[in-house]
Amino acid sequence: MSETELSQESGGVFGAGDARIASQNKLNIQLVNMLLVPVLVVVSLLLPPVSLVERFAGIGFTTIGDEVWSIEDPDGTQLAVAESSLVGNLKLKLSSVPRLNFLEGSAGKKLLSAVESLPANLVVKSPLYQIRTRGEAAATLRIPIPNDADPYETLTLYGWDGQSWAWLPSRVDSSDEVVVAPLSALPEELSVAVVQTSAPVPLVAAELPVATALPAEAAQTLTEINPVGLYLGEGGELLMRATALLKPSDSYLVFPTLRNWSEDNTIRSGALDDVLINTALREKHIAAIVDFVFKEGYPGVELDYRRINPDLRDSYTLFVTELAAKLHGAGRLLSVRVERPVQLAVNNWDTGSYDWLALGQAADAIKVPVSFEPQAFAANGTVEQMIQWATSRVDRYKLQLAFSVQGVEQVGGSLRSVSYVDALAPLSRVAVENALSMVDPGATVTFSLAALKETPGIDFDEATQTYWFSYTDESNNPHTIWLENEASLAYKLQMAARFNLRGVALDRLIAPDNDPLVWAVARSYRNATLSPQQSEFAVVWQVQSAAGSELSKTTADLSQPEIVWKAPKTPGPYEVNAVIAVDGQPVSEGESAVVSVAEPTPTPTNTPTPTPTPTNTPTPTATPTSPPTPTPTPTDTPPPTPTPKPTKKPQPQQPPSTTSGGSAPLPSTGQGFDYGIQAHVWGQQHGPIIDSITGLGFRWLKVQVEWKHHEGATKGVYAWDEIDRIVGACQANGLHLLVSVVKAPGWARGSNADYSVEGPPQNLQDYADFVGAMAARYKGQIWAYEIWNEQNLHYEWGNEPINAARYVEMLKLAYTAIKAQDPQASVISGAMTPTGVNDGHTALDDMVYLEQMYQAGLKNYCDGVGVHPSGYNVPPDGDWQTYTDPSAGFVGPYTNRHHSWSFKATMEGYRNIMVLYGDSAKRLWPTEFGWASVHGLGVGPAANYEYAADNTEQEQADWVVRAYQIAKDWGWVGPMFLWNLNFGPASGAADEKAAFGVLYPNWKPRPAYYALQAMPK
Repeated sequence: MSETELSQESGGVFGAGDARIASQNKLNIQLVNMLLVPVLVVVSLLLPPVSLVERFAGIGFTTIGDEVWSIEDPDGTQLAVAESSLVGNLKLKLSSVPRLNFLEGSAGKKLLSAVESLPANLVVKSPLYQIRTRGEAAATLRIPIPNDADPYETLTLYGWDGQSWAWLPSRVDSSDEVVVAPLSALPEELSVAVVQTSAPVPLVAAELPVATALPAEAAQTLTEINPVGLYLGEGGELLMRATALLKPSDSYLVFPTLRNWSEDNTIRSGALDDVLINTALREKHIAAIVDFVFKEGYPGVELDYRRINPDLRDSYTLFVTELAAKLHGAGRLLSVRVERPVQLAVNNWDTGSYDWLALGQAADAIKVPVSFEPQAFAANGTVEQMIQWATSRVDRYKLQLAFSVQGVEQVGGSLRSVSYVDALAPLSRVAVENALSMVDPGATVTFSLAALKETPGIDFDEATQTYWFSYTDESNNPHTIWLENEASLAYKLQMAARFNLRGVALDRLIAPDNDPLVWAVARSYRNATLSPQQSEFAVVWQVQSAAGSELSKTTADLSQPEIVWKAPKTPGPYEVNAVIAVDGQPVSEGESAVVSVAEPTPTPTNTPTPTPTPTNTPTPTATPTSPPTPTPTPTDTPPPTPTPKPTKKPQPQQPPSTTSGGSAPLPSTGQGFDYGIQAHVWGQQHGPIIDSITGLGFRWLKVQVEWKHHEGATKGVYAWDEIDRIVGACQANGLHLLVSVVKAPGWARGSNADYSVEGPPQNLQDYADFVGAMAARYKGQIWAYEIWNEQNLHYEWGNEPINAARYVEMLKLAYTAIKAQDPQASVISGAMTPTGVNDGHTALDDMVYLEQMYQAGLKNYCDGVGVHPSGYNVPPDGDWQTYTDPSAGFVGPYTNRHHSWSFKATMEGYRNIMVLYGDSAKRLWPTEFGWASVHGLGVGPAANYEYAADNTEQEQADWVVRAYQIAKDWGWVGPMFLWNLNFGPASGAADEKAAFGVLYPNWKPRPAYYALQAMPK
């Protein structure tokens, strides 16, 4: 066959036979197309890399990445992915099921179990949003708040994973009208809904102190009791320091409290560190807790571990998580008490060593202490802000607010807890007009309630539903007292109820001298019958005879703080006392007054004249006479008559604020004016020092605590002995103590530090930890802390760059650490030195530095501003611009005019800056001031202290007295500390410090001592 023929057969004109063959081939091809191709398509779909299931399941998914980082539902709900969290490929699908369809069960069989499993305390308010994920990432879910979702404070988010419902961490943003939920890891399938929570049966818990009987009211009031007496021991063991803990009961849950601290605030931080660091010890400790709870039959335990090492935050979370799992496995519960968080911003709080998110997931209850300050409970105040934030981190059905049922007393910048009876006691102190002690029968005497003479009585703060009053004591110290009674407690409990929290823990409920009505209020909260309360206050005046019998009793309103009493004829002592009654019940009896009625003075009888011998006289005509006036019969002592005062409808007053805005804890306005002095105490006999200070009539002592001597070896290893001695001496003699804490130990300064001078730590938190440890150990004993000293001078700041912002950061950390342990202690900013130099290397001008401190946030982190107003050879009221002393040998103040030479200029300059930065409510604390004089010491002035030769001892005496008087008159100065008492005896006459002292090296007083002693105070 030729090539032409082959070509014709394959592509030319077909004959009849060829047509049949072609027809059959066509049929075969059609069969292949009908059968084989679909098979191949199916096979190709089922083979990798993409399966048929994946192909069809991918319908409606959105690929995340590049320009697409979020998906939205038509109603505005948005799921946004954090770009940094994306791992590999990610596809998301977001859909929604209408609320009614979901609740009616018409949304498909797959969601029927979700409807049936919905907890009865949750009311669905939004559509059910279904999220499907293919891949890994974190995201933020934003759901518009539904229209019928009031009140917002009870809204939250719950998720359904196909098996059960679970609370999701979320916050309600009322300004943007959305619920926001951060999802740290997206599951493959999750259904989410906005729900309204219902009020639970609230739980009321209270601690039971060691060796304290349980009151009868407890059975009907308390849901949970936390007996104290169980402690962390060495090696993970448990210590029982109570003779016997309260046994389990059917009337209430008994959760023993396990602590790592004792009532004297001693923290066993080392023992806890060991448990958290060592896996074997942690497991041993967990086993000991579970074994104790199980064997004793308790339903659970409360964990109250404090001052946890911040570096061990994750380890503590792991410990709690493992403990909770073991307890749950044994059918027991775990309650965890955290420490009070610190507010950084309205919606931002620092929880320290406690990871609230993780702890809230693991434990069954989280107890959160709230602010100590009464005004924190005002609407939208710090307590409410904290609750709103807390419910975004912890399921509200696990949250318990912890607060005290005792009142608060403010003296200067210090706050302390005070019982109801003690709080009212100052009101019932009786004073006698003109301090009379002896009166004649029939005389009228005015008695008054001394604390109320200058005040309107007890006022009511509408914002916090708290009764309060102010008074000034005998030493001219102002006091403000907020009462905690049925009214204020009801208000606080209503706040907890408004947010549908698990309940409350009422600290110091089982304690003497509280308002007895708080039990009824707590019971109403538990029974959901709580209502606002009000109280009626009155004074009951009583007069008693020397024998103790009651002669009269009168009740008057507190707006009438005086009575007029008429002395009876019967001589002898009479006691007048006042009892404060609340709602008709006597509460507090104060100091009574005793007045003696004198013996009546007999009327003198004239000596009779001798009668002459009678003579006969005419009988006189009788003259009519009146009958003799009868002698009155003595009657009972007349009742005292209240002195009427102009009455008007009482108007609520704004109570004095304990806060100044900004982050918590908020600064106070500090202590009032007082007299203090700095002394050298270390290694000294304290007797002569204390005697010298009290001999001056001073109440404050300042000492400088060199940190390096008390935590010198390594972090956390303390040497308290010397501090214990001086604190004990001050306590025993009624002295208030200010400590200035300086000089970091070597281990804290770092390898690049200049060790030729003292300086701050490399890690500022190390300093805060030390002063925090001090505050914990000496709570209520050290009255004030000065944070560093003269930090605007190069050799006081370690030859580091002089940096006010870095100092304020240290102050902030120290302030927070101290207030966490001792909220009543005052924190004073470190005083600058007025150097007159402003080169930024040697020194920074103190007023420039002070402004920089304010710009860095000083106002928020101190209760008083430290100042060192130097005097040199310029008197305290000398004007730095004009004052001249022609006889002076040291002429710097007159040839180089500058404010730093002048006491007055420094004080007034600082004050002006404080006012400029809105901090006028605070006081300046002169923590070091004085005038040097070498006269009488037998030595010349030390180098650079030549002005000490210009000042005579009499000038020194006159000027220090005048400085105190000027500062007191200013009205914006706090405690004032003279430099110094005893560096003459301690260092010798040649030392420059001796020239400032008020004692000679032989301990004899200098003229300045005598002048200060005689100074009116």
